[in-house]
Amino acid sequence: MKSLTEKYSKYLRYFKWPALGAGFILVFLIAYYPFSVKIHKMVAVGPPARTFLMFWMWREWVSIYLVRAFLHARPFSLWNLIYYGILSNGSLPETGNVSDILFISYPLKQWLSLSFPLYYNIKFIIILLFNSFAGYFVIRRITKREDVGVICGVFMAVNPFLVMMLAKARLRAGILGFAILCIYYLYELTQKPDIKKAVLCGLFLGLSSIFYAFYGIFLIWTIALVFIGKAVIELFRKKPVEIWRFFKMLIVVFVLFAIIVLPWMAPYFTSVKKESGEYQAFGVKFFRDLPTPEEIFAPDFLYNPENRHLHPLRLIMMEQMPLRFYFPVFFSLFVLFAFFKPRPLVFLLIFIFLLFYILSLGPYLKLSENFDIQGFYRTQDGGFVPLPYLLFFKYVPFISRLHHPDHFLSFSSIALLFLVGLGLTIVFNFFQKRGKLVFINYALLIALVAYLAVGMRWYHPRTRYQICNIEIPGQYYTLAKEPFCGIYEVPIPDFTPGMEEVYDRTEFYQSIHGKKYIQSRHPGLASKIPKPGGQPWMFPRDFDELRKANNRFQQYLLKCHEGKIPEYGGKDIEQVKKLGYKYVILHESEFERASRAKNRGNEEQEAFNYYKETKKHFMNSRYFEFMGDEIEYSTNFIPVEEIFPDYEMSVFRIK
Repeated sequence: MKSLTEKYSKYLRYFKWPALGAGFILVFLIAYYPFSVKIHKMVAVGPPARTFLMFWMWREWVSIYLVRAFLHARPFSLWNLIYYGILSNGSLPETGNVSDILFISYPLKQWLSLSFPLYYNIKFIIILLFNSFAGYFVIRRITKREDVGVICGVFMAVNPFLVMMLAKARLRAGILGFAILCIYYLYELTQKPDIKKAVLCGLFLGLSSIFYAFYGIFLIWTIALVFIGKAVIELFRKKPVEIWRFFKMLIVVFVLFAIIVLPWMAPYFTSVKKESGEYQAFGVKFFRDLPTPEEIFAPDFLYNPENRHLHPLRLIMMEQMPLRFYFPVFFSLFVLFAFFKPRPLVFLLIFIFLLFYILSLGPYLKLSENFDIQGFYRTQDGGFVPLPYLLFFKYVPFISRLHHPDHFLSFSSIALLFLVGLGLTIVFNFFQKRGKLVFINYALLIALVAYLAVGMRWYHPRTRYQICNIEIPGQYYTLAKEPFCGIYEVPIPDFTPGMEEVYDRTEFYQSIHGKKYIQSRHPGLASKIPKPGGQPWMFPRDFDELRKANNRFQQYLLKCHEGKIPEYGGKDIEQVKKLGYKYVILHESEFERASRAKNRGNEEQEAFNYYKETKKHFMNSRYFEFMGDEIEYSTNFIPVEEIFPDYEMSVFRIK
């Protein structure tokens, strides 16, 4: 009995790809509802990542205008664009931020004129569809079954790793399609080496690397494992000539890979001169020991000056996976069916799955979801249980720069994709050969799609995101239309523990209004076509200049959230105006945050009083004009199922 796909194959041939795209989008609408139908005004993000998303949107804003600057520069230099793009993003040694901006974010935001969050959410849909098509294409080619390919395409649309990257606001790390295609053509090379397959394998290896450098590293590991396995098999078969043929194809792969990645990687082997001295691209040395959780989570660890450069190491222990099987057992059952046809590919995939899963567990055994030291398992003598990750961190180049062990789950996802495809093929073939039971085949297909689309996103706490409304005070959109000037955001951000989020928020607001603000790392956009150069590294020179001039107005703004009495005069205001500052914005919510950071008792009431006193002073001052106040929340991403207290924000213009 012919299957439905065989019966209507001549018709499906013309509509297959559009129909698949529509089907994957339907899965997206179901699996990510209601966010999926309100992508123009909602964002999906996990609670710990809300602040990171604000920071990332500012970083992306800086990079987009940097790209615009270099595109209009003459002569155009790709080297300078990548070089300054890497430095402005501050992720070393990471090339993917630059590729993301150049090939995804910049076209969506500048060419299509899409605003946040629409272009951010469309980027997620593009990544989802790309992963789905790659999964479908590869599994269909390997298994020769259309239905299995569709299921695996759906799996890539809602697989836990991609959902986790959505929850963490790290969409770029969810681009797995290039790696899937690279591994497929690597597999094809092991079957019948030829130059076309080698070129395609090298192409996708290079593309995967420039979007996320660590995926390139993981793929090189995979290629090495495949080569070792191929060599062992051919030696047993007494065909050493096949090893040489395969090795020659790998030379082609790596030559093309080098050509693609060289422009992106070359800046890492140079340094750039800054005002503060010499800036070396590699921020973390290799072959070093990782501190213990007790050292990393010590209360004063981050705030000791000598430890500031070690801050990323805390992320390693915060973002490692707890000891629990990440993927549904339901899916793992299909992996077992792959053993019905034992072959080297199955054992290699299982090894890759386990290797990357074990590395995702991080340096020390962790049992719970806690993001602090309480989540780690302790032995009876109070020690921690070390894991293989520690050896990789110390002895494998670049792993000390990967601050997110859970990103190793990316290749566990890919290995599981192949294993599930092979296992499902055996199951479906079993039913289909029995003729009358063919309906079970399609019932199982529908059940799997429904399970994937609806149930999988709730399986693991790391994949749970919150659907948030975006609340941005309208005053910032009004300021965006004003001529270029400077803004005082009050309280002024400082390095007090607990005040780090203020930087992220004021930078997020800067990505909307485009002006400079006191203590900003970017001088704002005085021109629509900024000049290329070191804008991202323009540290708060205005702040330092006023501090050295003993400006009493700035001194007041630095301490007004502590009840400081104003003692400034007209001369101080003129100094501020001379530097271009025109607005002062008071944030009641940040007054409360500042009070909480000072470890006082009644933070809310005290902050409210100081805010009211400061606002009253500005209302009565002859130096300022009241422009209006507005409701503001403690975060700009408000979960739809939660109620957040509202605060007040007041705007004043310096006369």
